[in-house]
Amino acid sequence: MVEIITPELLTEFKARNRISHSSEDEAIIKALRKSYLAICSKCGIFNPSTDEQGAELVFERTRYVLNDALEYFDRNFSHEMLDFSLELEVKRREAEEETADETF
Repeated sequence: MVEIITPELLTEFKARNRISHSSEDEAIIKALRKSYLAICSKCGIFNPSTDEQGAELVFERTRYVLNDALEYFDRNFSHEMLDFSLELEVKRREAEEETADETF
């Protein structure tokens, strides 16, 4: 299984949140994984290493988790999640059309 939360994503998250120590890395990685899965379940599957909008949502949800404020995330980011889910659907349909065009 490919690990979706890369060391680079962890480093980027820690830099954005001004976390310079590594004592919480395991907890942060776990929160990033859970946030990724939560965003995927609401918006669709994506790669946070290549999709900046998806990574942003994962980072923000993780920040809310680490600050014990998760109950506010959905309300505060509902527009961004809707936009992202629509973007992913457009990309999915475009990929399907390309695949269909290649088979004819």
